[in-house]
Amino acid sequence: MKPRNLTGVWVSALLVLLIGATQAQAAIIWAGTSYVELDASDASAGTAVWTNTASDPTIGNFNIVGDPAKVAIDTAPAVYFDGDGDAYVSTGNTPGDLTGAGDRTVEAWVYNPSIPAEDTVLSWAKRGGPCGTNWSFGHGTHGEFGALGAWCGEDLGWNGAPSAMQWHHLAITYDGTTTRVYADGAEKNSEVVTLGTHADLPIKLAVQHDGNGVDLSMFGSLAIGRVRVHGGALSASDVLNNYNEEKAGFPLPPPPVPQDLTAAPVHRWSFSETGGAGTTLVDSIGGANGAIIDLDGNPATGGTVGGGQVTLTGGGKDTSDYVELPEGLISGLTDGTIETWATQHTVKNWSRIFDFGKGTNEDYIMMSWTRGTDINLDRVGIRIDNVEHCVDETMAPYTLDTEFHIVMTIDDDGTIGGDTLITVYKDGQFAGCLETTFNLADVEDLANWIGRSMWGDETANASYNEFRIYDYCLSADEVLGNYGAGADTVTPEPATLALLALGGLALLRRRR
Repeated sequence: MKPRNLTGVWVSALLVLLIGATQAQAAIIWAGTSYVELDASDASAGTAVWTNTASDPTIGNFNIVGDPAKVAIDTAPAVYFDGDGDAYVSTGNTPGDLTGAGDRTVEAWVYNPSIPAEDTVLSWAKRGGPCGTNWSFGHGTHGEFGALGAWCGEDLGWNGAPSAMQWHHLAITYDGTTTRVYADGAEKNSEVVTLGTHADLPIKLAVQHDGNGVDLSMFGSLAIGRVRVHGGALSASDVLNNYNEEKAGFPLPPPPVPQDLTAAPVHRWSFSETGGAGTTLVDSIGGANGAIIDLDGNPATGGTVGGGQVTLTGGGKDTSDYVELPEGLISGLTDGTIETWATQHTVKNWSRIFDFGKGTNEDYIMMSWTRGTDINLDRVGIRIDNVEHCVDETMAPYTLDTEFHIVMTIDDDGTIGGDTLITVYKDGQFAGCLETTFNLADVEDLANWIGRSMWGDETANASYNEFRIYDYCLSADEVLGNYGAGADTVTPEPATLALLALGGLALLRRRR
Protein backbone atom coordinates (compact mmCIF):
# COMPACT_ATOMS: atom_id res chain seq x y z
CA MET A 1 0.00 0.00 0.00
CA LYS A 2 1.30 3.41 -0.95
CA PRO A 3 1.69 5.93 1.87
CA ARG A 4 -1.18 8.45 1.97
CA ASN A 5 -0.35 12.01 0.82
CA LEU A 6 -1.75 14.25 3.59
CA THR A 7 -0.65 17.60 2.12
CA GLY A 8 -3.88 18.14 0.20
CA VAL A 9 -5.94 17.14 3.22
CA TRP A 10 -4.22 19.71 5.44
CA VAL A 11 -4.54 22.42 2.79
CA SER A 12 -8.26 21.70 2.40
CA ALA A 13 -8.76 21.79 6.15
CA LEU A 14 -6.88 25.08 6.41
CA LEU A 15 -9.03 26.59 3.66
CA VAL A 16 -12.19 25.51 5.45
CA LEU A 17 -10.94 27.17 8.65
CA LEU A 18 -9.97 30.36 6.81
CA ILE A 19 -13.28 30.56 4.96
CA GLY A 20 -15.17 29.97 8.19
CA ALA A 21 -13.19 32.70 9.94
CA THR A 22 -13.80 35.12 7.07
CA GLN A 23 -17.53 34.41 7.12
CA ALA A 24 -17.66 34.88 10.87
CA GLN A 25 -15.80 38.18 10.59
CA ALA A 26 -18.17 39.38 7.88
CA ALA A 27 -21.29 38.88 10.03
CA ILE A 28 -22.99 41.91 11.57
CA ILE A 29 -21.01 43.09 14.59
CA TRP A 30 -22.84 44.20 17.72
CA ALA A 31 -21.55 46.49 20.45
CA GLY A 32 -23.06 45.65 23.82
CA THR A 33 -26.72 44.71 24.09
CA SER A 34 -28.96 44.42 21.02
CA TYR A 35 -31.90 46.71 21.85
CA VAL A 36 -33.43 47.45 18.45
CA GLU A 37 -33.35 45.43 15.25
CA LEU A 38 -35.97 46.43 12.70
CA ASP A 39 -35.97 45.26 9.09
CA ALA A 40 -38.33 46.55 6.40
CA SER A 41 -38.25 43.11 4.74
CA ASP A 42 -40.13 41.73 7.76
CA ALA A 43 -43.84 41.13 7.12
CA SER A 44 -44.71 43.36 10.08
CA ALA A 45 -43.03 46.46 8.59
CA GLY A 46 -45.62 49.06 7.63
CA THR A 47 -48.31 47.39 9.74
CA ALA A 48 -49.76 48.49 13.08
CA VAL A 49 -46.92 46.81 15.00
CA TRP A 50 -43.40 46.54 13.54
CA THR A 51 -41.70 43.56 15.20
CA ASN A 52 -38.45 44.29 16.99
CA THR A 53 -36.23 41.20 16.66
CA ALA A 54 -33.45 42.44 18.98
CA SER A 55 -32.17 39.97 21.57
CA ASP A 56 -33.09 42.19 24.55
CA PRO A 57 -36.88 42.61 24.99
CA THR A 58 -36.69 45.85 27.01
CA ILE A 59 -37.73 48.16 24.18
CA GLY A 60 -40.49 45.91 22.89
CA ASN A 61 -42.09 46.23 19.48
CA PHE A 62 -42.88 49.49 17.68
CA ASN A 63 -46.41 50.85 17.31
CA ILE A 64 -47.48 52.79 14.25
CA VAL A 65 -48.31 56.52 14.30
CA GLY A 66 -49.99 58.04 11.27
CA ASP A 67 -49.71 56.08 8.04
CA PRO A 68 -46.12 55.13 7.14
CA ALA A 69 -46.15 53.01 3.99
CA LYS A 70 -44.26 49.85 3.03
CA VAL A 71 -42.51 50.52 -0.31
CA ALA A 72 -39.63 49.22 -2.42
CA ILE A 73 -36.86 51.61 -3.52
CA ASP A 74 -34.35 50.34 -6.07
CA THR A 75 -35.54 46.79 -5.12
CA ALA A 76 -34.82 47.37 -1.40
CA PRO A 77 -37.80 47.08 1.01
CA ALA A 78 -38.39 50.24 3.03
CA VAL A 79 -40.89 52.03 5.22
CA TYR A 80 -41.61 55.56 3.99
CA PHE A 81 -42.45 58.39 6.42
CA ASP A 82 -44.07 61.43 4.82
CA GLY A 83 -42.90 64.09 7.29
CA ASP A 84 -46.46 64.95 8.25
CA GLY A 85 -47.44 62.69 11.16
CA ASP A 86 -45.86 59.33 10.27
CA ALA A 87 -43.74 57.53 12.87
CA TYR A 88 -43.14 54.36 14.89
CA VAL A 89 -42.78 54.45 18.70
CA SER A 90 -41.48 51.67 20.94
CA THR A 91 -43.79 50.14 23.53
CA GLY A 92 -41.06 50.20 26.18
CA ASN A 93 -38.91 53.07 27.41
CA THR A 94 -35.24 53.54 26.65
CA PRO A 95 -33.04 51.41 28.96
CA GLY A 96 -30.66 53.07 31.39
CA ASP A 97 -27.43 52.32 29.52
CA LEU A 98 -28.72 54.34 26.52
CA THR A 99 -29.60 57.38 28.64
CA GLY A 100 -27.41 59.59 30.78
CA ALA A 101 -23.90 59.40 29.40
CA GLY A 102 -24.14 55.74 28.36
CA ASP A 103 -22.31 54.34 25.33
CA ARG A 104 -24.48 53.74 22.29
CA THR A 105 -24.65 53.19 18.52
CA VAL A 106 -27.44 53.73 16.03
CA GLU A 107 -27.25 52.29 12.51
CA ALA A 108 -29.86 52.90 9.83
CA TRP A 109 -30.22 52.38 6.11
CA VAL A 110 -31.87 55.58 4.89
CA TYR A 111 -33.15 56.86 1.54
CA ASN A 112 -33.97 60.57 1.66
CA PRO A 113 -35.68 62.16 -1.37
CA SER A 114 -34.71 65.66 -0.22
CA ILE A 115 -32.68 66.83 2.73
CA PRO A 116 -33.84 69.74 4.90
CA ALA A 117 -31.81 71.30 7.69
CA GLU A 118 -33.05 68.72 10.20
CA ASP A 119 -34.71 65.42 9.27
CA THR A 120 -35.25 62.87 12.02
CA VAL A 121 -34.19 59.25 11.50
CA LEU A 122 -34.41 57.98 15.11
CA SER A 123 -34.58 59.57 18.54
CA TRP A 124 -35.11 59.11 22.21
CA ALA A 125 -35.18 61.64 25.09
CA LYS A 126 -36.80 65.02 24.31
CA ARG A 127 -36.12 68.47 22.93
CA GLY A 128 -35.78 71.64 24.95
CA GLY A 129 -32.58 71.18 26.94
CA PRO A 130 -30.62 71.49 29.11
CA CYS A 131 -27.52 70.98 26.95
CA GLY A 132 -26.73 67.39 26.00
CA THR A 133 -30.07 65.96 27.17
CA ASN A 134 -31.64 65.18 23.78
CA TRP A 135 -30.67 62.33 21.43
CA SER A 136 -31.96 62.80 17.91
CA PHE A 137 -30.09 61.18 15.03
CA GLY A 138 -30.89 62.81 11.71
CA HIS A 139 -30.06 63.23 8.03
CA GLY A 140 -30.06 67.01 7.71
CA THR A 141 -27.95 69.69 6.10
CA HIS A 142 -27.58 71.95 9.15
CA GLY A 143 -23.90 72.32 9.98
CA GLU A 144 -24.43 72.29 13.74
CA PHE A 145 -27.22 69.74 14.37
CA GLY A 146 -27.95 68.02 11.05
CA ALA A 147 -26.62 64.69 12.37
CA LEU A 148 -27.25 64.91 16.12
CA GLY A 149 -29.63 67.15 17.99
CA ALA A 150 -28.43 66.87 21.59
CA TRP A 151 -29.24 70.49 22.46
CA CYS A 152 -26.87 73.47 22.72
CA GLY A 153 -23.20 72.92 21.99
CA GLU A 154 -23.39 69.13 22.22
CA ASP A 155 -24.96 68.88 18.74
CA LEU A 156 -23.15 67.62 15.63
CA GLY A 157 -23.44 68.19 11.87
CA TRP A 158 -22.55 65.88 9.01
CA ASN A 159 -19.75 68.03 7.60
CA GLY A 160 -21.52 67.64 4.27
CA ALA A 161 -24.75 65.66 4.46
CA PRO A 162 -24.88 62.40 2.49
CA SER A 163 -26.65 62.96 -0.83
CA ALA A 164 -30.37 62.69 -1.51
CA MET A 165 -32.05 60.15 -3.78
CA GLN A 166 -29.88 57.16 -2.92
CA TRP A 167 -29.47 54.63 -0.14
CA HIS A 168 -26.96 55.37 2.62
CA HIS A 169 -25.81 53.43 5.66
CA LEU A 170 -25.81 56.10 8.39
CA ALA A 171 -24.35 55.47 11.84
CA ILE A 172 -23.71 57.44 15.01
CA THR A 173 -21.65 56.27 17.99
CA TYR A 174 -21.02 57.69 21.45
CA ASP A 175 -18.32 56.17 23.67
CA GLY A 176 -18.92 58.32 26.74
CA THR A 177 -16.63 61.06 25.45
CA THR A 178 -16.87 61.49 21.68
CA THR A 179 -19.73 61.41 19.21
CA ARG A 180 -18.87 60.18 15.71
CA VAL A 181 -21.04 59.97 12.61
CA TYR A 182 -20.44 57.70 9.62
CA ALA A 183 -21.89 57.50 6.12
CA ASP A 184 -21.36 54.38 4.01
CA GLY A 185 -18.64 53.08 6.30
CA ALA A 186 -16.57 56.29 6.42
CA GLU A 187 -16.33 58.70 9.35
CA LYS A 188 -17.78 62.08 8.42
CA ASN A 189 -17.44 64.11 11.62
CA SER A 190 -16.73 63.84 15.34
CA GLU A 191 -16.84 65.98 18.44
CA VAL A 192 -16.05 65.63 22.14
CA VAL A 193 -19.37 66.19 23.89
CA THR A 194 -20.97 65.89 27.29
CA LEU A 195 -24.28 64.00 27.27
CA GLY A 196 -26.82 63.46 30.01
CA THR A 197 -29.72 62.13 27.97
CA HIS A 198 -33.26 62.29 29.38
CA ALA A 199 -34.66 58.93 30.54
CA ASP A 200 -38.16 57.40 30.76
CA LEU A 201 -39.17 57.99 27.15
CA PRO A 202 -39.55 55.52 24.26
CA ILE A 203 -37.38 55.14 21.15
CA LYS A 204 -38.97 56.72 18.10
CA LEU A 205 -38.51 56.36 14.33
CA ALA A 206 -38.83 59.49 12.15
CA VAL A 207 -39.97 61.76 14.98
CA GLN A 208 -38.88 63.44 18.22
CA HIS A 209 -40.60 64.34 21.46
CA ASP A 210 -41.14 68.03 22.17
CA GLY A 211 -39.71 69.79 25.20
CA ASN A 212 -42.55 68.51 27.42
CA GLY A 213 -41.88 64.92 26.43
CA VAL A 214 -45.55 64.56 25.55
CA ASP A 215 -46.24 65.61 21.97
CA LEU A 216 -44.44 64.34 18.89
CA SER A 217 -42.64 66.85 16.65
CA MET A 218 -40.00 67.20 13.93
CA PHE A 219 -41.35 64.35 11.80
CA GLY A 220 -38.86 62.98 9.29
CA SER A 221 -39.61 62.75 5.57
CA LEU A 222 -37.56 59.77 4.41
CA ALA A 223 -37.52 56.00 3.94
CA ILE A 224 -35.88 53.56 6.35
CA GLY A 225 -34.82 50.08 5.32
CA ARG A 226 -33.13 48.76 8.47
CA VAL A 227 -32.37 50.00 11.99
CA ARG A 228 -30.15 48.75 14.82
CA VAL A 229 -29.58 50.26 18.27
CA HIS A 230 -26.62 48.95 20.27
CA GLY A 231 -25.88 49.36 23.96
CA GLY A 232 -22.22 50.11 23.18
CA ALA A 233 -20.03 52.03 20.74
CA LEU A 234 -18.98 50.34 17.50
CA SER A 235 -15.44 51.00 16.33
CA ALA A 236 -14.77 52.53 12.91
CA SER A 237 -13.79 49.11 11.55
CA ASP A 238 -17.01 47.60 12.96
CA VAL A 239 -19.13 50.24 11.22
CA LEU A 240 -17.30 49.60 7.95
CA ASN A 241 -17.80 45.86 8.37
CA ASN A 242 -21.55 46.25 8.86
CA TYR A 243 -21.83 48.57 5.86
CA ASN A 244 -19.96 46.13 3.63
CA GLU A 245 -22.01 43.22 4.90
CA GLU A 246 -25.31 44.84 3.89
CA LYS A 247 -24.62 47.21 1.01
CA ALA A 248 -25.54 44.69 -1.69
CA GLY A 249 -29.13 44.81 -0.44
CA PHE A 250 -29.36 48.59 -0.91
CA PRO A 251 -28.21 49.22 -4.48
CA LEU A 252 -27.08 52.56 -5.85
CA PRO A 253 -29.04 53.97 -8.81
CA PRO A 254 -27.35 53.45 -12.17
CA PRO A 255 -25.37 56.48 -13.41
CA PRO A 256 -27.15 58.54 -16.08
CA VAL A 257 -26.35 57.84 -19.73
CA PRO A 258 -26.66 60.73 -22.23
CA GLN A 259 -29.88 60.47 -24.21
CA ASP A 260 -31.64 62.54 -26.87
CA LEU A 261 -34.86 64.33 -25.99
CA THR A 262 -38.12 62.42 -26.30
CA ALA A 263 -40.06 65.63 -27.04
CA ALA A 264 -39.14 69.16 -28.07
CA PRO A 265 -39.39 72.19 -25.77
CA VAL A 266 -42.71 74.05 -25.87
CA HIS A 267 -40.87 77.38 -25.49
CA ARG A 268 -37.35 78.30 -26.57
CA TRP A 269 -35.58 81.65 -26.34
CA SER A 270 -32.16 81.53 -28.04
CA PHE A 271 -31.39 85.25 -27.59
CA SER A 272 -30.06 85.64 -31.13
CA GLU A 273 -31.21 89.26 -31.36
CA THR A 274 -29.12 92.42 -30.95
CA GLY A 275 -30.20 95.44 -28.91
CA GLY A 276 -30.96 96.91 -25.52
CA ALA A 277 -34.02 97.82 -23.48
CA GLY A 278 -37.28 97.03 -25.25
CA THR A 279 -35.72 94.48 -27.63
CA THR A 280 -38.11 91.63 -28.43
CA LEU A 281 -36.75 88.23 -27.48
CA VAL A 282 -38.25 85.65 -29.81
CA ASP A 283 -39.69 82.33 -28.65
CA SER A 284 -38.91 80.25 -31.73
CA ILE A 285 -41.25 77.39 -30.78
CA GLY A 286 -44.16 78.68 -28.71
CA GLY A 287 -44.45 82.26 -29.94
CA ALA A 288 -44.34 83.62 -26.37
CA ASN A 289 -41.95 86.47 -27.12
CA GLY A 290 -40.29 88.30 -24.23
CA ALA A 291 -38.47 91.59 -23.84
CA ILE A 292 -35.64 93.31 -22.01
CA ILE A 293 -37.01 95.70 -19.40
CA ASP A 294 -34.82 98.52 -18.07
CA LEU A 295 -36.26 100.43 -15.15
CA ASP A 296 -33.66 103.17 -14.76
CA GLY A 297 -34.13 104.50 -18.30
CA ASN A 298 -30.39 104.69 -18.99
CA PRO A 299 -29.47 102.68 -22.11
CA ALA A 300 -25.78 102.92 -21.21
CA THR A 301 -26.24 100.87 -18.06
CA GLY A 302 -29.19 98.67 -19.03
CA GLY A 303 -29.48 95.05 -20.13
CA THR A 304 -28.41 94.07 -23.64
CA VAL A 305 -28.71 91.15 -26.01
CA GLY A 306 -25.98 90.22 -28.46
CA GLY A 307 -23.69 87.37 -29.38
CA GLY A 308 -26.41 84.88 -28.48
CA GLN A 309 -26.79 86.05 -24.86
CA VAL A 310 -28.85 88.41 -22.75
CA THR A 311 -26.71 90.19 -20.17
CA LEU A 312 -28.26 91.89 -17.15
CA THR A 313 -26.31 94.50 -15.18
CA GLY A 314 -27.98 93.83 -11.84
CA GLY A 315 -28.93 96.15 -9.00
CA GLY A 316 -32.00 97.31 -7.10
CA LYS A 317 -35.23 95.59 -8.04
CA ASP A 318 -37.03 98.81 -8.93
CA THR A 319 -34.16 100.52 -10.74
CA SER A 320 -32.48 97.72 -12.67
CA ASP A 321 -32.98 95.54 -15.74
CA TYR A 322 -34.45 92.07 -16.27
CA VAL A 323 -36.12 89.85 -18.87
CA GLU A 324 -39.91 89.71 -18.89
CA LEU A 325 -41.65 86.69 -20.43
CA PRO A 326 -45.41 86.40 -21.12
CA GLU A 327 -47.79 85.13 -18.45
CA GLY A 328 -49.29 81.64 -18.33
CA LEU A 329 -46.19 79.70 -19.35
CA ILE A 330 -46.29 77.04 -16.63
CA SER A 331 -49.62 77.17 -14.76
CA GLY A 332 -51.29 75.03 -17.42
CA LEU A 333 -48.71 72.26 -17.11
CA THR A 334 -48.89 69.12 -15.00
CA ASP A 335 -45.22 68.21 -15.26
CA GLY A 336 -42.53 70.50 -16.59
CA THR A 337 -38.88 71.39 -17.02
CA ILE A 338 -37.19 74.79 -16.98
CA GLU A 339 -33.71 74.84 -18.50
CA THR A 340 -31.06 77.49 -19.11
CA TRP A 341 -27.37 78.01 -19.76
CA ALA A 342 -26.33 81.00 -17.67
CA THR A 343 -23.38 82.80 -16.05
CA GLN A 344 -23.35 84.82 -12.83
CA HIS A 345 -20.86 87.71 -12.98
CA THR A 346 -21.11 89.30 -9.53
CA VAL A 347 -22.99 88.40 -6.37
CA LYS A 348 -26.21 90.32 -5.79
CA ASN A 349 -28.28 89.86 -2.64
CA TRP A 350 -30.72 86.95 -3.19
CA SER A 351 -30.61 87.52 -6.98
CA ARG A 352 -32.69 85.13 -9.08
CA ILE A 353 -31.93 82.84 -11.97
CA PHE A 354 -35.66 83.02 -12.64
CA ASP A 355 -38.82 83.73 -10.67
CA PHE A 356 -42.30 82.91 -12.04
CA GLY A 357 -45.39 84.01 -10.09
CA LYS A 358 -47.95 86.73 -9.37
CA GLY A 359 -45.49 89.60 -9.19
CA THR A 360 -45.75 89.65 -5.41
CA ASN A 361 -44.25 87.48 -2.68
CA GLU A 362 -47.36 85.27 -2.38
CA ASP A 363 -47.19 82.71 -5.20
CA TYR A 364 -44.10 81.76 -7.16
CA ILE A 365 -41.61 79.11 -8.16
CA MET A 366 -38.00 80.23 -8.28
CA MET A 367 -34.29 79.49 -8.32
CA SER A 368 -31.74 81.88 -6.81
CA TRP A 369 -28.08 82.35 -7.66
CA THR A 370 -27.16 82.71 -3.99
CA ARG A 371 -28.67 82.51 -0.52
CA GLY A 372 -28.39 86.13 0.46
CA THR A 373 -24.84 86.91 -0.64
CA ASP A 374 -23.46 83.46 0.22
CA ILE A 375 -22.10 82.11 -3.06
CA ASN A 376 -21.78 78.61 -1.57
CA LEU A 377 -25.56 78.30 -1.17
CA ASP A 378 -28.49 78.78 -3.51
CA ARG A 379 -32.21 78.26 -3.04
CA VAL A 380 -34.96 76.42 -4.87
CA GLY A 381 -38.46 77.22 -3.68
CA ILE A 382 -42.18 77.24 -4.36
CA ARG A 383 -44.58 79.44 -2.37
CA ILE A 384 -48.37 79.29 -2.47
CA ASP A 385 -50.67 81.45 -0.32
CA ASN A 386 -47.74 82.64 1.80
CA VAL A 387 -46.58 79.10 2.63
CA GLU A 388 -43.12 78.33 1.24
CA HIS A 389 -41.48 74.98 0.62
CA CYS A 390 -37.81 75.44 -0.16
CA VAL A 391 -34.39 73.86 0.05
CA ASP A 392 -30.94 75.47 0.11
CA GLU A 393 -28.53 73.64 -2.18
CA THR A 394 -24.84 73.22 -1.41
CA MET A 395 -23.74 71.08 -4.36
CA ALA A 396 -21.78 72.69 -7.22
CA PRO A 397 -22.01 76.37 -6.19
CA TYR A 398 -22.32 78.83 -9.06
CA THR A 399 -18.74 79.97 -9.61
CA LEU A 400 -18.57 83.54 -10.90
CA ASP A 401 -17.97 84.12 -14.62
CA THR A 402 -18.50 80.42 -15.35
CA GLU A 403 -21.39 79.23 -17.50
CA PHE A 404 -23.58 76.56 -15.92
CA HIS A 405 -26.19 74.30 -17.46
CA ILE A 406 -29.11 74.67 -15.01
CA VAL A 407 -32.23 72.48 -15.06
CA MET A 408 -35.29 72.27 -12.81
CA THR A 409 -37.75 69.42 -13.38
CA ILE A 410 -41.18 69.37 -11.75
CA ASP A 411 -42.85 65.94 -11.44
CA ASP A 412 -46.43 66.23 -10.18
CA ASP A 413 -46.39 62.81 -8.49
CA GLY A 414 -42.68 62.08 -8.34
CA THR A 415 -42.17 61.52 -4.61
CA ILE A 416 -42.43 58.17 -2.87
CA GLY A 417 -45.71 59.34 -1.36
CA GLY A 418 -47.09 60.69 -4.65
CA ASP A 419 -46.51 64.42 -4.04
CA THR A 420 -44.60 66.81 -6.29
CA LEU A 421 -40.85 66.36 -6.69
CA ILE A 422 -38.73 69.30 -7.85
CA THR A 423 -35.28 68.19 -8.97
CA VAL A 424 -32.28 70.38 -9.81
CA TYR A 425 -29.37 69.49 -12.09
CA LYS A 426 -26.17 71.48 -12.59
CA ASP A 427 -23.90 70.70 -15.55
CA GLY A 428 -25.75 67.46 -16.21
CA GLN A 429 -25.49 66.12 -12.66
CA PHE A 430 -28.10 65.77 -9.94
CA ALA A 431 -27.66 68.64 -7.47
CA GLY A 432 -30.64 68.32 -5.12
CA CYS A 433 -34.39 68.07 -4.87
CA LEU A 434 -37.41 69.34 -2.99
CA GLU A 435 -40.57 67.48 -1.98
CA THR A 436 -43.73 69.59 -1.90
CA THR A 437 -47.49 69.24 -1.82
CA PHE A 438 -47.76 72.15 -4.27
CA ASN A 439 -47.76 71.75 -8.04
CA LEU A 440 -47.42 73.90 -11.15
CA ALA A 441 -51.16 74.46 -11.44
CA ASP A 442 -51.01 76.23 -8.06
CA VAL A 443 -48.63 78.87 -9.41
CA GLU A 444 -50.50 81.86 -10.80
CA ASP A 445 -47.75 82.95 -13.19
CA LEU A 446 -48.80 86.45 -14.13
CA ALA A 447 -45.21 87.73 -13.95
CA ASN A 448 -42.51 85.49 -15.40
CA TRP A 449 -39.10 87.04 -14.88
CA ILE A 450 -35.54 86.07 -15.67
CA GLY A 451 -33.11 87.67 -13.23
CA ARG A 452 -35.75 89.44 -11.12
CA SER A 453 -37.30 88.54 -7.75
CA MET A 454 -40.91 88.54 -6.56
CA TRP A 455 -39.53 89.98 -3.32
CA GLY A 456 -37.47 93.16 -2.97
CA ASP A 457 -34.20 91.36 -3.68
CA GLU A 458 -31.58 92.61 -6.10
CA THR A 459 -31.69 91.82 -9.79
CA ALA A 460 -29.05 89.44 -11.12
CA ASN A 461 -25.83 90.50 -12.80
CA ALA A 462 -25.77 87.55 -15.15
CA SER A 463 -25.79 86.40 -18.76
CA TYR A 464 -28.27 83.89 -20.22
CA ASN A 465 -27.23 81.88 -23.25
CA GLU A 466 -30.57 80.13 -23.82
CA PHE A 467 -33.82 79.54 -21.91
CA ARG A 468 -36.29 76.68 -22.48
CA ILE A 469 -39.53 75.30 -21.04
CA TYR A 470 -40.79 71.73 -21.61
CA ASP A 471 -44.21 70.28 -20.87
CA TYR A 472 -42.72 67.12 -19.34
CA CYS A 473 -40.01 66.10 -16.88
CA LEU A 474 -36.69 65.51 -18.56
CA SER A 475 -35.06 62.33 -17.31
CA ALA A 476 -31.58 62.42 -15.83
CA ASP A 477 -30.36 60.85 -19.08
CA GLU A 478 -31.97 63.60 -21.18
CA VAL A 479 -30.52 66.30 -18.94
CA LEU A 480 -27.06 64.82 -19.36
CA GLY A 481 -27.62 64.61 -23.12
CA ASN A 482 -28.57 68.30 -23.28
CA TYR A 483 -25.54 69.25 -21.21
CA GLY A 484 -23.32 67.43 -23.68
CA ALA A 485 -25.03 68.99 -26.68
CA GLY A 486 -24.79 72.49 -25.23
CA ALA A 487 -26.88 75.60 -25.78
CA ASP A 488 -28.32 76.37 -29.24
CA THR A 489 -28.73 72.65 -29.95
CA VAL A 490 -31.85 70.53 -29.59
CA THR A 491 -31.20 66.83 -30.06
CA PRO A 492 -32.93 65.70 -32.18
CA GLU A 493 -34.07 68.92 -33.83
CA PRO A 494 -37.73 69.87 -33.24
CA ALA A 495 -38.84 68.80 -36.73
CA THR A 496 -37.42 65.33 -36.16
CA LEU A 497 -39.07 65.14 -32.75
CA ALA A 498 -42.41 66.11 -34.28
CA LEU A 499 -42.15 63.34 -36.84
CA LEU A 500 -41.26 60.84 -34.15
CA ALA A 501 -44.29 61.93 -32.15
CA LEU A 502 -46.48 61.30 -35.20
CA GLY A 503 -45.05 57.84 -35.72
CA GLY A 504 -42.77 58.94 -38.55
CA LEU A 505 -39.82 56.83 -37.49
CA ALA A 506 -40.10 54.50 -40.49
CA LEU A 507 -40.25 57.48 -42.85
CA LEU A 508 -37.11 58.95 -41.33
CA ARG A 509 -35.27 55.68 -41.75
CA ARG A 510 -36.22 55.48 -45.43
CA ARG A 511 -35.02 59.06 -46.01
CA ARG A 512 -31.62 58.14 -44.58
